[in-house]
Amino acid sequence: MARDGTENAPPTLEWTMEDFNKGPENSEEPKISLQPIVEEGMTAQRDNDGKLMLDALPIEWLWALAAVMNAGAEHGYPYRNWEEGGRFSTPVGCALRHFGRWMMLETYDKDGTHHLAKAAWNLLQLMTWEIRDLGEDDLNRQPRSVVSRVTSPEKQYE
Repeated sequence: MARDGTENAPPTLEWTMEDFNKGPENSEEPKISLQPIVEEGMTAQRDNDGKLMLDALPIEWLWALAAVMNAGAEHGYPYRNWEEGGRFSTPVGCALRHFGRWMMLETYDKDGTHHLAKAAWNLLQLMTWEIRDLGEDDLNRQPRSVVSRVTSPEKQYE
């Protein structure tokens, strides 16, 4: 029943599939092809060349990052407060500490989240701040030319 008390009948179609498949006027060519395009092992073809492969992101990445956000909420951080920006050194330090813990064979943080998920989350937070022009870049970042002076010209690392 609709809100006004009348029967809510589905709309009737005013065209048939034959009408839909008619080509341009004075043409025998069909407007669409009802024949499926089949490739080996597939039932439909999509042109996804050059498009982001969002469907290929592993579910554990999404779950792990969401678990880090939940742990932050349980810790008392306000919802989405990380989007306000901050000093760039903060997520860098956090990421390095979590990566270090993982390198020392500690898989999970005390809140049950994976240390690598926390490291990744902090680096993604930093990326978002940089992209959105949030926060303060308080890191003493240097061009590659400075780092290249650490070793002799014969012994350069990529």
